[in-house]
Amino acid sequence: MKNFLLISLLFTAVFATSQTPSAIEKNIQDAKAGMRKLDSLNAELKQMQDSTAQAIYFKNNNNALLALVHENKKIKMKSALTNIAIGIGFLAILVIGLLRKPKQKK
Repeated sequence: MKNFLLISLLFTAVFATSQTPSAIEKNIQDAKAGMRKLDSLNAELKQMQDSTAQAIYFKNNNNALLALVHENKKIKMKSALTNIAIGIGFLAILVIGLLRKPKQKK
């Protein structure tokens, strides 16, 4: 009698807690929907990482470009000052040459 009662309780518990086929399919669909949501979040995260990396690359590239422009500006300024100095030197030679008294002919 005890064995019969124990076996009947065991079968009752098993069948009472088992899932119906429609519940199993619903769980599978929920799992698939969760995987799709996870995939879309993963894609968004990857896109954000790519855009962040791209922004850092553009920032570094922009800083390098600004440094290059600054260096070229310094070179042009140095060249311009050299040209001005040469021009002032030639102007001084011209002024000295014009101020000299010509030799008198005998």
